[in-house]
Amino acid sequence: MSYISPARERLVSLLQQAFENDPLFSYAFTKEHVGITAIRRYFNYVIRYCEKNGKIIVSPDGQGILAWIPGYHFPPKPKVQLLKTTPETILRLELHENTPETIIAANGNNYGYIWLLAISPDSQGKGVGGQLVNEALRQMAEFELGECWLSTENPKNKIFYQKHGFQLFTEEVSQAELTTYIFTKNLNDTRKANNTK
Repeated sequence: MSYISPARERLVSLLQQAFENDPLFSYAFTKEHVGITAIRRYFNYVIRYCEKNGKIIVSPDGQGILAWIPGYHFPPKPKVQLLKTTPETILRLELHENTPETIIAANGNNYGYIWLLAISPDSQGKGVGGQLVNEALRQMAEFELGECWLSTENPKNKIFYQKHGFQLFTEEVSQAELTTYIFTKNLNDTRKANNTK
């Protein structure tokens, strides 16, 4: 049995709550296959992976989290053993994730990838997500990355990312028959803003 610190447990709970009705997680982590336990293991894996290979940004009030990795650690490939879940769940994730991962890997150049952004339902619409995205972009520019990429399956997120300067690169239907929206943003303006501070 692996130990999860209280701080990581809070982040896993926040992610679980925020992604409860997300199209990808509803598809990949069906109750018949694995349910809540596997979702929590997946989020714990993401946090650990980003702590080791990227960055985790948590809002001051603890109600928001953003996880990002540099492109040379992309795409991450969770293993069945690490998630302690069924091969079917990994297959479901891969059936979908292969589409955005292939597109981003083929088109991204010196980039950072926002893997997860989650805000607790009570804190949505209060600017927490924008603050986390801006901090991630600042960090990526500080790491001398030229671009930021991300994908989302939730059409409601499109307006948020466009509001924060992201361009919709493409909209694709994956082998899992889920639509993925792939966004990119050039970090030159962020770098210039960092240099004037």
